[in-house]
Amino acid sequence: FKEIKIELLRIFTRFQNYIVKNPAIKITLIITYDSFKEIISPNLKMFPRNAKEFYIIRDTSNERYIKMLNYLIGFYDLTVEMLENILSLNEENFIRFKERAAALARRSP
Repeated sequence: FKEIKIELLRIFTRFQNYIVKNPAIKITLIITYDSFKEIISPNLKMFPRNAKEFYIIRDTSNERYIKMLNYLIGFYDLTVEMLENILSLNEENFIRFKERAAALARRSP
């Protein structure tokens, strides 16, 4: 029963992250299991605050973000693209948001 409840929570959380369009809005962390099948959450200090920060860690030379990326890869045992899928982030949402914001800024007097 615990596994079903956790999986439903993960699905709900992934959906929440998927519909986020503004890259400055907080993304929700996804819980997982450790090797003993205990529920664990990532360290909040090592988890990106929002989608903007998530995408920064992909292409950075900043030591803090490199440590964050390495932590997340180790925590979830994956690559960045897999992490993007697990968190259900949709980069196209953020690209369109930035394009709309830039278009609105150009129209403003």
